[in-house]
Amino acid sequence: MKNAGIYVRVSTEHQAQEGYSVAAQKNNLAKFAKDNNFNIYSVYSDEGISGKNIKDRPEVKRLINDIELGVIEVVLIYKFDRLTRNVSDTEDFINIIQKYNITIYTLSEGEVDVSTPQGRFVTRLRGAVAQLEREQTAERIKVAFVQKVKEGCSLCSLTPCYGYNRKPKQKVM
Repeated sequence: MKNAGIYVRVSTEHQAQEGYSVAAQKNNLAKFAKDNNFNIYSVYSDEGISGKNIKDRPEVKRLINDIELGVIEVVLIYKFDRLTRNVSDTEDFINIIQKYNITIYTLSEGEVDVSTPQGRFVTRLRGAVAQLEREQTAERIKVAFVQKVKEGCSLCSLTPCYGYNRKPKQKVM
């Protein structure tokens, strides 16, 4: 029986509402592990953290460490973009998969194949698409914030910052 590491991540409340919640990911991946006769060694969960890089995600770093120690043979993720949304990190994962001879399965896309040039290309493409989605989302949020300010909304909380007064019925984002 192979040891599996389950990696889950959400960065926004929107993802939780769309079915990407940490609990839903864990449950679905645990069922997949059981159905495929994998022993769940550990669950690695980065909640509320963007996938833009590895350095800011303690649990993905712990997962990589366990792979390097040889205690993880299989990594289970809900979707590839849960693992990374950065092309250089995607390349790092390709190297980790090859160096430590691990297998990564996603529920939505199946096995991440890096054994052939075509498989590595598709994996790189998934990483590039994930990064594109992340960058486009950041761009849309910035545009929305600018528009909210133009409409007279505040981007801060309901409580005004020290030294400022909010007019009655002033719009708040």
